[in-house]
Amino acid sequence: MAESTATTANPPATAPVAPDPKSEATAMVEAAAAQLGYTTRRTSAGIVHVVLPETTCFGSLASIHDACKAASKKTGVLVDDLLSSERGVVLVAVRIGRKRERPAEPPSDDEARDVVDKVETTIAALTKQSQNTAKAEIDVARGVLERALVGLTSSDEKSVQSYGVFLKKLASSDPRPRVVIALRLNAGVPIRTAALRHALGPCWSDGAFTTADAVSGVDSVQLPLSAEGSCSREFGNLPLLVVTSVPVS
Repeated sequence: MAESTATTANPPATAPVAPDPKSEATAMVEAAAAQLGYTTRRTSAGIVHVVLPETTCFGSLASIHDACKAASKKTGVLVDDLLSSERGVVLVAVRIGRKRERPAEPPSDDEARDVVDKVETTIAALTKQSQNTAKAEIDVARGVLERALVGLTSSDEKSVQSYGVFLKKLASSDPRPRVVIALRLNAGVPIRTAALRHALGPCWSDGAFTTADAVSGVDSVQLPLSAEGSCSREFGNLPLLVVTSVPVS
């Protein structure tokens, strides 16, 4: 009797399991940070912290922001990135897959008028320093300060502790002093990168932020800490100093 042989059919191929959108977005953000040379860490709440150098240029922050937008577009989940300082460490906190928070309440008419009056006083002092500064550059500085004082908030808490506008030569090749804008942001109050970008407008393309005492020739002498800021600093909570310049018209 002939021996029978049994054949076993190959099992059907198993399709690869696609990562869930939130995990994919997290991996994309972490990979982008690694390409820039930055370390990341995850909190117990699932927030990704991108740890930045003590002093970082806007270009690096823009690259992280663009990576977050790309991750959100590809996965369909909300990816929200916020700039902050945490006990002296500069970081971008990336919240992935959370619902969008309720927008901050717009300022009242009295608050808006107060901002305009304060900014106008600052601009008037700047104008007296130099008659050679183009009006267009002065107008840009005015707009940046007004947007920053009104729009840079976190959970209705104002982020800007102090601000200033200065005339400085940033490079030996500058034919005349540039209009330099400085913002000191409260420690531990995260602000959305998108909000900072909107506030700075045309000044977003060139600038830096730091927890050090000075950057781009602006220091605590020219932009002193408030009483609250000095107290916070004594406990190791360092504010962020943001400095940028108005493009030459």
